[in-house]
Amino acid sequence: MFSRPGAQETEKDLLRFQDEFLAGRLEPSATVVRANKEDETGLRDAGDKRVLAEENRKKNEEDMDCADLLDTHDRHVTKVLSQITERDIHASHVMAPKISQKGFPAVLHRGNIENQKLSTFRANTAETKKSLFAQQFATLGNDLFGVPEEQMKNLVTSRDERKKSGVETASNVTAQFSKSSVISGEGLTGSANERVHLDKAIDEIHSENVARLEAMTKDEILEEQARIKASLDPSLVAFLTSRHKKCDNEEMETDTTAKEFKNRNVNCTSSTTNESILAEKHVHFNDNVQVMTQENLQSTVSVNEQHENLMSDNSMTIGNLKVSQKWLHMDTVETEKLEWMKDCTVPSAVDSKQGDQARFDFNGNLLSKTDSIPEYIGLHHHGNEPSAPGYTLEELFVLARSTFQQQRVFALQTLARIIKQDQQGIFESLLSEEILSVLLNAGILFLLRWALDDTSEAVIAVAVQGFAAVLIVPCDKDTADQLFSFPRGHELPALRPVNEKEEAEKSSYNEDEEEKGLTDAQLLKQDAVKVCSPAEPTVNDILDVLTRISQHSTQAANEVLKCPRLIETIFESFLPLSWKMLDQTVSVHGRPFSTAMQLVKGLCCAGKHMTASLISKHKLLDRILRYTALAPTNMQLPMQEAFSLFIESLRTWKICVLYGLGCDAEKSELCCASAIFGIVEAVIFAAGTAADQKAQVDISSSEGQDGIPPLALNWSHVTGFLPLIGGCVTKWIKEIMEFNDFKVQLQSESLCLVSGAIAALSAFYSLSPDQASHSPVEVLQQLENLTDDVLLPIINSEILDHCFTQISSPVDARLPKFHRKSIPSLPGFGSLEPVRKPANRGPATSVNEFVGFTSSLLRLLCQVTKQHKGIASKFSTFLCKEAIVAYLKSVIALSEVSSCFFARQEHHLQYYLLKFAYNEVELTGIADFTHIISLLHEVALLLFTKFLPGDEFYAHDLLSTVLLNSSESDGLSPVGVTKDLSEMSLATPSMPFTYDTATATRGELVAKAHNNLPSISSMFVGSFNGTRRALVTSRSLALHNVHGVQSFLLRPCTGPLQPADWMFLPIVDLHNQAVSIEMNGKSIDAIADHTVSTVTRTLQFVLMLEKWRPSCLRHVSMASRIARLMCVFLTGNDLFLNSQVRDYLSALLRIYTSPSRQNLLDFSSSIPGLTSFYDLFASFLAQFSAVSFGDPLFASFLILSLTQRHDFKFRRAVWEEHVGVLRALSIPLDQLPLPLEEFLHPVEQNQSLLALYLRALATQAVRQVKGAGKFEFLPCAKRNIFFSIWNYVLRNKSQWSPLFYLVAVHHVNSFVFQRVDPEDETALKRKIGFLKQVLLVQNENVRRDILHYHKPSSSSSVVDPFEKFTNLPADRQLLLRNRDCLEDCRQMYETISSV
Repeated sequence: MFSRPGAQETEKDLLRFQDEFLAGRLEPSATVVRANKEDETGLRDAGDKRVLAEENRKKNEEDMDCADLLDTHDRHVTKVLSQITERDIHASHVMAPKISQKGFPAVLHRGNIENQKLSTFRANTAETKKSLFAQQFATLGNDLFGVPEEQMKNLVTSRDERKKSGVETASNVTAQFSKSSVISGEGLTGSANERVHLDKAIDEIHSENVARLEAMTKDEILEEQARIKASLDPSLVAFLTSRHKKCDNEEMETDTTAKEFKNRNVNCTSSTTNESILAEKHVHFNDNVQVMTQENLQSTVSVNEQHENLMSDNSMTIGNLKVSQKWLHMDTVETEKLEWMKDCTVPSAVDSKQGDQARFDFNGNLLSKTDSIPEYIGLHHHGNEPSAPGYTLEELFVLARSTFQQQRVFALQTLARIIKQDQQGIFESLLSEEILSVLLNAGILFLLRWALDDTSEAVIAVAVQGFAAVLIVPCDKDTADQLFSFPRGHELPALRPVNEKEEAEKSSYNEDEEEKGLTDAQLLKQDAVKVCSPAEPTVNDILDVLTRISQHSTQAANEVLKCPRLIETIFESFLPLSWKMLDQTVSVHGRPFSTAMQLVKGLCCAGKHMTASLISKHKLLDRILRYTALAPTNMQLPMQEAFSLFIESLRTWKICVLYGLGCDAEKSELCCASAIFGIVEAVIFAAGTAADQKAQVDISSSEGQDGIPPLALNWSHVTGFLPLIGGCVTKWIKEIMEFNDFKVQLQSESLCLVSGAIAALSAFYSLSPDQASHSPVEVLQQLENLTDDVLLPIINSEILDHCFTQISSPVDARLPKFHRKSIPSLPGFGSLEPVRKPANRGPATSVNEFVGFTSSLLRLLCQVTKQHKGIASKFSTFLCKEAIVAYLKSVIALSEVSSCFFARQEHHLQYYLLKFAYNEVELTGIADFTHIISLLHEVALLLFTKFLPGDEFYAHDLLSTVLLNSSESDGLSPVGVTKDLSEMSLATPSMPFTYDTATATRGELVAKAHNNLPSISSMFVGSFNGTRRALVTSRSLALHNVHGVQSFLLRPCTGPLQPADWMFLPIVDLHNQAVSIEMNGKSIDAIADHTVSTVTRTLQFVLMLEKWRPSCLRHVSMASRIARLMCVFLTGNDLFLNSQVRDYLSALLRIYTSPSRQNLLDFSSSIPGLTSFYDLFASFLAQFSAVSFGDPLFASFLILSLTQRHDFKFRRAVWEEHVGVLRALSIPLDQLPLPLEEFLHPVEQNQSLLALYLRALATQAVRQVKGAGKFEFLPCAKRNIFFSIWNYVLRNKSQWSPLFYLVAVHHVNSFVFQRVDPEDETALKRKIGFLKQVLLVQNENVRRDILHYHKPSSSSSVVDPFEKFTNLPADRQLLLRNRDCLEDCRQMYETISSV
């Protein structure tokens, strides 16, 4: 029998015991025996009955009435308490407590025991250990603990009687044994009656055992005892014996204690009690420790010395500490745990190769491992690097899921601060990855969402703070606030994610992201009501997040508006009509917040109908008038908050007026809003369109239809603004010009104020001619006075030069300094460094103020020159200023297109500058602006590719008036570059033989394209027909048409409206249409005339740009241009055979293959609109094989990607999959579009491609030219190119791809006889094996050409394309003879003469 495993046994020992037990197949020491099968059957039957009862209960519930069913499932407290039954305590012994006269029993202390009494008790019980409570109980008596002496006597008497009866019943032998016991499951019994029956059964068993023992003699008992002990495990016997002794000792101790209770006096006087209470307090940790008093101090010292001597005898050393073996769990030294007790080691300053994990403090600041931060700060913890201060992102995520609330709050708050600092660009160039992207991928949104469901307001507050940090970009928010007062500054794009399909089609929204945005909106709206009394920062965060959600889309803003009780709570709590000054410690509810007005402004910008709902249901205008009626200093609010609320209220009012809403409030509060030019400008636009709206109402009423209700404003309400605005502009411009040092004194507030006044003045003059009360003579006189008093002085001053200088200098500072990786699911406005800081500008202003002021001034100049053509000559010197020319050059030199939406303000500035220049050229003539025309036209071309969504009207207007204007009087046409196109044609270099199919020189082609500019313009302008709806909306926004504006929330800004290669788009569209037709199973039998004209006009425009404006195409790669031209060959089977199309394709091919652009050709780069250029090349190759008939122009485009500089997969596609086209690629060597060296160098090293070369040579797929042929056209009246090419092929059958025969021979020969490292045995064997394959070629001429090849012919002869050795060099002959000997080949390849 196996013994019980000891404490020293390990897990391996236990497994070994198990294996031995199973191998020996021994019987276990205990077996499971089912006592009663009937009980088992009863339990099984009981289980079945419960299942049947449950099924019956469900059936009964289906037939129950609703009220009865509710009563059945009622869980009210009264229902629950009615089911509680009292426990049966009849069989339990109850001891009533002593009735004390005091309210509470006396408080005992472990130090209250008298020393003599305690020592006496210890002397009597020296052999046993008692707890402190047992010592007190034995010393002080049972009466003090509430147990009367009579009850204690009865308890002792009953115990003695039970022992005596047991002795009398079982005799001396049975007295040695305790009462019989069985495993009865006593704790599982349900009632007292069952326990009584169980006790009776135990008594019966015990009686049977006693009777049997009485019938046995002492020897029989001892013999039976020895037999049982022999059958049991000795360790088990020892365990039972020790347990029995322990039970006996406990009974003896109890008896001793009872006797002491009988003999001692339990009557304690009050004086004794008081003395014990006033005695000195002592705590006893060990029985051997004496009470610390002054009398026995010396004895205590001696006892400690003895204790130390005892420990020295039986002790062990753990570190510097001596540990006694009697101490609990000190027998094993756990070194790893003891390491935590040591001081933190100094972290190493040497970083690992993979870099260290970023660590942050509780404020979100980045920490270094070498920072000397004290441990008491709380930044050191038991992580992977305990010596390094700070928390990593992973550790913060773990801490955020802690069960302790304070840890969750600290973790979430730290994560929010880290994200906020990352949004500000503080970690730029310090971290290898974007923090926000990492956190989003790690699931921080789920953490924040779970935190919102917490019951603690602190956790909810930090969760809201985290959402605000993720969703809100501070720089975007500040810049949008700064640019709001600029022209069209209130228009912002929808911050909704856009999928790839929308980015390509620019038409549909991503519904999945929309649902996600609405879910977030619903979540945070619920949170705004859920937090009962949040602090002011939490309120601002909630309102900011709701504002960000309202900017997601019109649908999301509508969900915010419709959320139950949300808007009502915001208006009642944070936009009240009356309030009193609140202390900072009091709840912030009931005080107006500027962030709440920002939320309302965002909802108003999202839609006109939502604005009307806010005005009608929530009395928005009453609150706006309440907040603007008094000066901010008298609003009983903090000063900064009062000014912010005042400004946001006026901006919200402006949005309402631009919709044509809230105009009736303008009549009563005009005196308050007259100085706020944003409101004034909106009122002017609304009043200017009132006449048109009234006319529409009259038409609708005459037709019996319900029209739009008329506005409450008309033009007569705003005519009084003109003297006020004009006076302000004149006065402020004069004050600015009187500055001694305007570079220092010019403030941003001054520029914003003047910009607003000039914008309002421009709005008045733009709408004045359309009014019935317009007086042309009076307006012209006003314009002349304005020009003489304001415009000419400011134009001729240095202030405007300074503005353009600050905008354009330096060029590098104009780009954002911080570029965050774009996150598709979290779009923004695209700028984290919106305020650019040129080196030579004072700290008081930013570039944005200069842009706004200059843009407003140019807008006014456009209106003045448009209405008064006679004064246009006065501004002729403006375009010739050095600052203007320098600014135009800086725009052209800008290499990158900014993705920031706020760059839109500078786009508007450039648009108004070009429109003003267009007016000047049209009115004064091109002669005065010859030197600047090319710059203006180039800026217009670049600006056309920069316009963002919402500016479709500006792009359409620029394209139709400036970009493609063929009139010489307009001046912006390319004719200004040169007037003698014939001279240009004479300077055109001669084209090679391949391009002799062209019927005109390049100069003639450009001149013909210029004459066709009207048709080209109509074609490109017609491309806007597909975006007519967006064009109409943009026109209403640009012209401030109140009736056509439904929302100021623009569609998502995914980039510019037009791609950089917009001039190729007509060809791409035709190719896509042809592909879709073919995919539908149809074929294009003939090319339509409009297709030919579209392709021709597109190629003409591209040729003009390549010739006159090449810098405008610098953002289009050479590979993209070639790919777009390849689409012409794929659009139709015979489109490339059209004479005009061939002429322009040949001219463009010659430009793209010029020596200066050959190095720019890279087909491995990404091409917009193509997933892979290889797929396009495969289609192009198949099209060439099907319809080209060896056309040299087609072949020239094909071989562009077959040079050695490009990927070998293009060459492999020709030599392996389409080897048949090699016969049709019969371009002579002197007519290649690229130099021959591009196809020969560097030497091909790809083994599979070399094998394809050798196979083509061996199978005669490529052959050497046998005779010279000339590519000539047969005489034909209609000059049918197709039959000419076919005739050429038939007359020159023997000319099979001379280029590729030379390429194959050159690369195979060069690879075989190329030097190789003698140590590289693999490369050596590969070359020798390939040489043996060459010698196996059966065609002797081919084999001789490969072995005797020397170099390409220097004269590019058609008959002999390469030179050959008459006799092979000696080293090559030796290599051929010893090709089977590896060592000889190794030596020869080390010194062989390569080509």
